[in-house]
Formats: sequence, structure tokens, C-alpha cells
Amino acid sequence: MRVLIIAVALLAGVSTAFAQAERREQDGSEGGGGNILVGPDIVVAAGDGELATVRAELSRGTSPNTRNVHGITSLMAATRNGHLAIVRLLIRNNARLDAADPQRNTALHYAARYNRFQVAAAILKAGARPDPIDKFGSTPLMLAAKNGHMETVEVLLRNGANAEATDYTGKTAADHARDLRRMAIVRRLERAKRR
Repeated sequence: MRVLIIAVALLAGVSTAFAQAERREQDGSEGGGGNILVGPDIVVAAGDGELATVRAELSRGTSPNTRNVHGITSLMAATRNGHLAIVRLLIRNNARLDAADPQRNTALHYAARYNRFQVAAAILKAGARPDPIDKFGSTPLMLAAKNGHMETVEVLLRNGANAEATDYTGKTAADHARDLRRMAIVRRLERAKRR
């Protein structure tokens, strides 16, 4: 009986740890959550959608590639919250499209995770690579598929995302979608593989 209680306690602890890791992966944080949009005015303003403040910061010479303490750039902050006008302004001011945070997420990863398909289209049109990988080997297409974001899946596929790429567990975007029963996305990804 004592062994059974210990085994159940260990399994519960492992399950909790996996759930916490999944939440950190989903919200892009490593330190247990919290507001990642802190730091330099340009990063906070970009995340808050304050176009005039971002414009003023850029005119004062602030780099569009300034990072906060979490490694988030202005482009990532604006993308995360879907501020398309700010994303376009930052791109015009030479924001690095493929800059990555400490978890190796790019702005395109944020667009995919939060279904910012119009932002994803703008970033891709400006020249971002369609298949950057994060620290788990996940591409933006995998994140969009996993989260059920068909619009973003479509934008990524139209811009050259590889439907056959695998993450570090050997799963494709379709595998992730299938695991979560997102069958319309699975069908779309399977059609893309056949081309």
C-alpha cells in the first residue's frame, strides 16, 4: 500500500511538472509566467498598441530591435498582441524579422501561436523565413496547427512553410493537429504534403 501511495504521488508530481512546462511553452515564458511585456518604452508601447509612442521612440533613434529583460523585441511584442500597424512600422524601420527570444521563438512563432495571421502575412512578405525552429524544434506551422488556427496555417503554407518538417519528437504539424483532433487542419496539411 505504501508503495502504491508513493507511486501515485510521483505520477501526480510528474503530471504537474508536464502541465507547468506546457503552460510555459504556450505563453512563451520560462520563469513561471507573468507579464513578458516589460522593459524599454518601445517594447511596452509596441505590445500595448501605442503607435504614436513607438513612432516617437523610433524618431528619437531607439532601435526597433531593442529587447526587454525577457529577450522580447518590439516586433515580437507587437506581433503577440496583433498590432499590425506597429508591425509594419517596425518592419519599415529595419526590425530583424528572424530575431529570436531565449526560447528561440521568432515573431512568426508568436503570430502562429496567437493566430495573428495578418501579421504573419506581413512578416513573411517582408522576408522572414517560414520555418524557423524554437527550442523544442517546433516551427510556426506546428504551433498554428496545434492551436487550431486554420487562417495562420493557410498563410504559412502559401508562403512556403514545410508541412513535412518534424520537431524533436519526430512529429509533423499534421501529427500535432491529429493528436488534438483538429481534423480540418489535418486534412489541409495532408493535401499540402501531397503537392
